[in-house]
Amino acid sequence: MRGSGGLETYEPKFTFHGFRYVQVDNWPPGSGLLKGVEARVLRTDMQRTGWFSRSDKPINRLHPNVVWGMRGNFLEIQIDCPQRDERLGWTGDIHVFSETASFLYDCSGMLQGWLQDLAFEQMDNHCVPPLVVPDVIDPVKFPRLPQAIWQDVAIVLPWVLYTRFGDVNILYSQLASMKSWFSSGIPRDPATGLWSETFQFGDWLDPSAPGEAPQNGCTDPMLVANAFLIHVTDLLSRISTILGDPDGAAVHATSASALRQAFNEEYVTPAGRLSSDSQTAYVLALRFNILPTPAQVEAASKRLAEVVRKSKFRIATGFAGTPYILPTLTTTGNHQLAYRMLHERKCPSWLYPLQHDATTIWERWDGILPDGGINSSEMLSFNHYALGAVAEWMHASIGGITPAAPGWKKVWVAPVPGGEVTWAEVRFLSIYGEVHVRWEVKDGRFKLEVRIPGNISAGIVFLRGARDEGVVIVEESGSELEGEEEEEEEPGEARDRHTDERVLQVGSCVHVFDRAWREDTGWPPTVETHPYIHYGNVIESFNKFSIIATAGMANLIMKSLVPGRVEMSGSNASI
Repeated sequence: MRGSGGLETYEPKFTFHGFRYVQVDNWPPGSGLLKGVEARVLRTDMQRTGWFSRSDKPINRLHPNVVWGMRGNFLEIQIDCPQRDERLGWTGDIHVFSETASFLYDCSGMLQGWLQDLAFEQMDNHCVPPLVVPDVIDPVKFPRLPQAIWQDVAIVLPWVLYTRFGDVNILYSQLASMKSWFSSGIPRDPATGLWSETFQFGDWLDPSAPGEAPQNGCTDPMLVANAFLIHVTDLLSRISTILGDPDGAAVHATSASALRQAFNEEYVTPAGRLSSDSQTAYVLALRFNILPTPAQVEAASKRLAEVVRKSKFRIATGFAGTPYILPTLTTTGNHQLAYRMLHERKCPSWLYPLQHDATTIWERWDGILPDGGINSSEMLSFNHYALGAVAEWMHASIGGITPAAPGWKKVWVAPVPGGEVTWAEVRFLSIYGEVHVRWEVKDGRFKLEVRIPGNISAGIVFLRGARDEGVVIVEESGSELEGEEEEEEEPGEARDRHTDERVLQVGSCVHVFDRAWREDTGWPPTVETHPYIHYGNVIESFNKFSIIATAGMANLIMKSLVPGRVEMSGSNASI
């Protein structure tokens, strides 16, 4: 600055910084610091399209953190974090966050341009997309190795943009990139077609992984890679059908079937247990419809619920599992466990950072430790949007809306009340107008208001808790949906494929429903503990005095503590 004594304004033009606090040294006293410093929010000019609110205040704080995480990182490209010497367009981050991003903002133009850059850079590396786009990482220090999830973005992101924005040209323009990655970029085991044994990021940032080795979580990285391989193979079959290539669709469907068989032989027992007994393993197997029999699906669903309870409802997933853990619990009949995980406040959880006044989503679940210290890992960011992917479940299950046809031409309205939430409201600005859903449970009634704009339709799913008695419908005309193509239904009746609940088809209008509500007795879910956990203090106090009791006295004491559980034998017993 010139220092000429007059009013001067300084503003950087070729850099930006992510920050929360500003420290200014040697500012003249009494000159009005707050009036002299202005912070400008920089981001790509995207139109806001999605809003969400609910009765639970902590979750109402969490959702703005997701929004701010996106606002702070979508600047020309979607960078991983704005505040350190990285700021790179990591492929894995946008893969897991793409559905949430496409709901909150119209990011189609920005992300299509980024995908074109990905396809261009992919040509220079034997069909393998870069890990970051633009590819500015020194390949000597960080070689571009094939990675599931990260480079699968070449297939997943075009699909998400097509389903959310309805432009089939997205699929046409990226088809060569998708095919080259799938056919030539992924190293395969010649015997099974699965990934060959390679280094994988896996369930990156699983909270159980060592601080300096975030790839070493509790789920086999190859299991993760092969689950996503099945997923992208399924997507390519569907994309081929949409683009008028039935032969290609059949080839990919056959490949997906063979991959499922190989996956199940490698990782799944006949009883439905997975070789990695983890949240992420069961979530991916269920989410991607990998398990071959209904009995295995039921067993895996039950086991997923068990491992969630054993974790005391704390997060045990990283990049691979986090976007899908709550949706999978919901579709397997365990929505109250999903709510209980969302309500959890101890580390690691989504609400834990709020206790440390977080205003964006963190990179690590324990960026600030429970004792207030800072995580000592070298890789640490307090504005990292990826794990905010949980917001997609908030929009779809708490709020209750998802696209049922590309570009929101048709909408599924299926709110799933639960937990401590008594009302929720969600809005999405589609190209046809605003879709608006609000529901409330109060005084034994479930009230639902749905606003559908012109030229689109909606399928409304009523849960079993909302009984038919006392229905009040205002400005509503609708009929039962005819059965979905993949399910045969009795004439005049339709069911949602996930919840087996009744579906009502409605057109554009305001639809209001008032129904009797049956309270769910499954709240709150209990933590799974061993039977003596509540008596540990008593037993510990006995140990201090090394009490020696006869077997009869020991039986008497232990039976009083744990009725019907403990029998002791022998002449003496140490308690």
